[in-house]
Amino acid sequence: MKFSKELFGKSLFAIGTVIASVSGAHNPPYWNILTIGCILAVIGTILVRWSLSAKNKTASSNSASIDLARHLETITQKIEHFVADAQQQISLEKMKKSIESLQLEEILPVTEKIDEMSLRLGIKNYAEVFSVYAQGERNLNRAWSCCADNHYEEMKLSLENALMYFCTAKTEYGKIQQAKV
Repeated sequence: MKFSKELFGKSLFAIGTVIASVSGAHNPPYWNILTIGCILAVIGTILVRWSLSAKNKTASSNSASIDLARHLETITQKIEHFVADAQQQISLEKMKKSIESLQLEEILPVTEKIDEMSLRLGIKNYAEVFSVYAQGERNLNRAWSCCADNHYEEMKLSLENALMYFCTAKTEYGKIQQAKV
């Protein structure tokens, strides 16, 4: 098992908090034990912050590990094709497989790197991009469910909504990238 400063820090914080709470609840408080609990909690907090800071630096230096602009472009292009296919009454089973493929090839890699993305973009920018990204993802999942349940019209509507949300996410990310220049 790999040693994790973050996990160790969280454990120290939890243990310190319990020790401080139990010793402080006694009447009169056990001041020596309470102090030790507080010190453990503070050390745990410092370790967690240190670990998160190191993750942030790693995420910043590995910014090429995921190209969000490329993923968003590919996602929107594929969903545009899905919408066009839906207008031509493509079979629901074929559409379901196409949506599954998109989810595995483009959506899943972004989802797996969500922590890195939040660190790299910062909380405000992350919220601007990924709040609409998540809505697009939900609508894409809904389109898949509609395919499985044979609801063609609802599938088309969900795909159109997914396209709108992913296009918005792409636009928001483009604004963030322009602001950096």
